[in-house]
Amino acid sequence: MKLTPQPEGPIASLGRRASRPAVLGLLVVQHGGASAIVRTAPHIVQQEMKSRGALVAGDSNGGIFIKDRWFGSNDPVYAAARITEIISGANRPLSEVVNDLPDASLSTVHLVEATTLHTALNGILCDDSVFPGARISKIDGVRLDFADSWVYLEPLSEDGECYLHVEGDDEDCRHRLEHLLSSILKHKHPDLALPTLIATAIKS
Repeated sequence: MKLTPQPEGPIASLGRRASRPAVLGLLVVQHGGASAIVRTAPHIVQQEMKSRGALVAGDSNGGIFIKDRWFGSNDPVYAAARITEIISGANRPLSEVVNDLPDASLSTVHLVEATTLHTALNGILCDDSVFPGARISKIDGVRLDFADSWVYLEPLSEDGECYLHVEGDDEDCRHRLEHLLSSILKHKHPDLALPTLIATAIKS
């Protein structure tokens, strides 16, 4: 992606949600940018873009903020126009551009009436002695990053619902983390169990 350079800093990506694919941050860095995860509120994203000199931010729902020849707000029409401009300047088919993106394997489960399960999972994931070496983030829930995978537990809604996400560089990495999390939950809370996670092979 090519954007007009700005004096305040390099191109950066601000993933709005902690469910951002791990490969996205790596991809941004490989192309000379910087990457960060921030809270979901749009005004916070805009503040972070301004303070960091970021040109691009996005969320897991497909929202894109572009602060290049524009205001850095979540403007779908402008974002679509700029993406079309960028892709058209690539001088190769869109299919090739998409195929060059890194792969990842993601699974998600919707937890309903999950107050007890959420409390148990949150306690496990926030305990750094359970997963030594993992990088823990507590922005909008709790996320643990490993070398080849990550797990993210969203905050519990007022209705007692949330989503649990597990991603790996490939299916084996994802399965390994799912099995580990299920085993730890069973050991610490024998009366609880994870529902089946729905797997989806994705492009970052």
